[in-house]
Amino acid sequence: MRSSDSEDTKWKTGHSSWDAKTEELARRGVTLRALLDFYSSLPGRMPHFDPEKHKTTDIVRQVIIPMSQGSSYGDSAAALVMMEGRELLPGRMVTHSWSNRFACLVASVVADALELPSYASILHRLEGEGMLALKSELYWKNKLDITYWICCFSINQHAGICGVVPSNLQDPVTGELPEPCPCAHHKYWSDSEPLKDGQSVKCEMNKFDDMMNCIYSLNPKCSQVIAVDLDFNLFTRAWCVAEIHQAQTMSMSQRMIIFSEENLKKHEVWLHDLKVQEMKASNPQDVAFILSKIDDPQRFDAEVKNLVFGNGGLVQACHMGFERVSLLGAVAQQGFHRSLTSTIN
Repeated sequence: MRSSDSEDTKWKTGHSSWDAKTEELARRGVTLRALLDFYSSLPGRMPHFDPEKHKTTDIVRQVIIPMSQGSSYGDSAAALVMMEGRELLPGRMVTHSWSNRFACLVASVVADALELPSYASILHRLEGEGMLALKSELYWKNKLDITYWICCFSINQHAGICGVVPSNLQDPVTGELPEPCPCAHHKYWSDSEPLKDGQSVKCEMNKFDDMMNCIYSLNPKCSQVIAVDLDFNLFTRAWCVAEIHQAQTMSMSQRMIIFSEENLKKHEVWLHDLKVQEMKASNPQDVAFILSKIDDPQRFDAEVKNLVFGNGGLVQACHMGFERVSLLGAVAQQGFHRSLTSTIN
C-alpha cells in the first residue's frame, strides 16, 4: 500500500517521477525467511556453489539475474520474485560489499536477527540439518519475518548491469565466465535521460541517499546492519562508506556485524588509515559522484573515523556486544550448574 497524505513526506524532493522511483525502491524488502529459503535453493540453482569460494557478485550473476529474468513480474528485482510481488517496507537496511562471500552476507543477517555481534558461529549452521535447526530457532524467537533491504535483491539488475559481464568475473570453481543476460529491459545509468539535477530519474543506482531518507521517514524504527567481510574491504567501497555516513547523519541506529572479535582486532590499525579519496567502486563514475557531494573530505574522514572508533562508535559497540554475549554465557552456565546441583541433591 502506498503512503497516504498523513505519512511523513519530508524525504521527498518535489520531483514526482524521482520520488516515485525512490519509494518503489524503498518498498523492496525481503524477509529473513525468504533469504534463507533462497540460500537453501542455491545447490539446485547453482550445482557448483561453494560457500567457501563464491562471492555475492557470483550469486548475482549466476542466480539472482537468471531467476528474475522473465518472471511473473517481468524482468524485475529479485525481491519481487522472492516476496511473490508483495511490496515490503524494510525494518533494516543492510550495507555490504559484493566482494564478500555470499555465505558471510547471509550469516551476518542471521547474526543480526539473533542479536549476535559476529557471524562465525552461524556459517556452519547454513547447511543441511544445521539450517533446519537454525530456521526452527528463528521461528520460535519470532525472527523469520524481520524484513531487510539488501541491494543485490532490491535493485533491479535488469535495469542496469545484467547485459555486460566484466572479464574478471570468472567463476572461482569452474573458471568460466557467466553468460550475459539476454533480456531486453532498458538500461538506466546515472546519466540516462530524463535527468534531475544531472542525474537519471529512472536509474536505480543513484538514489541511495533519498531512498534511505524515504525508508527512515516511513519507518523511523529502521536500522542499518553493516555486514563486514573477513578482510574489511567494505570500508574501502565508496557506496558502503557513503551509506554508513548517511545513516549516521540521519541518526539511524547502526550495528556492525563482523566475523569474529579476533578478526576485528587484526584490522583495527589498518582501518584508522582509511581516507575517503582512496575509496573504490566498480564504476569509477560512482566515486566521482560521491566525492562531488562531499564539501570537505578531511572533515568527512574525521566524521567516519569518529563513527567507527569514537566513544559509542561501531567498534566499541561491537566489543561491548562480545562482552554481553560472554556475560550471558557465564550466567547460563551458572544456572545450569545450579540446576544440576539441585537435581543431585
